[in-house]
Formats: sequence, C-alpha cells, structure tokens
Amino acid sequence: MIKFRSKLEAECYKKLGTEWEYEPERIPYTIQKKYLPDFVKGKFYIEVKGFFRVGDRQKYRSIAEALREDNKELIFLMPRPQAKVAKGNKITYTQWCKKNDIKIFSTKEIKELKEWTRKK
Repeated sequence: MIKFRSKLEAECYKKLGTEWEYEPERIPYTIQKKYLPDFVKGKFYIEVKGFFRVGDRQKYRSIAEALREDNKELIFLMPRPQAKVAKGNKITYTQWCKKNDIKIFSTKEIKELKEWTRKK
C-alpha cells in the first residue's frame, strides 16, 4: 500500500494508473542566491548573528562550502554560541559549527577572533 502525502496525489495516482511510479527518486537542486557578508578582511568573512532563522543552517552550510572552494572562510560572531540552534533541538551553535567545519566566536571574544585571523 502506497502512503501518499496528500489526497490529491492519491486521486491523481488512481487516474494515472499503476505504470507511473510514485516518488521513486530524490533529485538534488541548487538555488542561486547572493550572500552579503557583514565584515570581510582578506579571506575571512564574518557573519554576525543573534540566532538562526528557519532555513539558515542550510544557507550557511552552502555559503561556507562555496567560500572554501575559493580558499576563503566563513566565521560566525554570536552573543550566545552555546545556545541551541532551534527550540527543542539538542545541538548548540558551537556544535553545529564544529560539525560543519565553520569557526565561531562569541561577541565577547573579538580580541581572540582578531588574533586567530592574524595567525592564519
């Protein structure tokens, strides 16, 4: 028995016939957008964020990957990097950044951020 996502899909399936497969494959796609970083110095791109909105994790993961291809680096500067990335989520911004190979600093660590970028 096929589980459809909507009644409309189920109705269409009945009319199309069983020779049509329902959701047989996933097709990746890319949406081209432009990113406007908050601060830039050389190869370092700083994004100042208080919190992530819906869709931000995917967005910034894509931005970080695109920057890496050009030997550049995305860095987050956040007031509360130990906060959870979303309500009910167990992962913090720091953990998410580590998982995605993105550097993150607290807004209280600007001196450390400046020192870190000088050493790189």
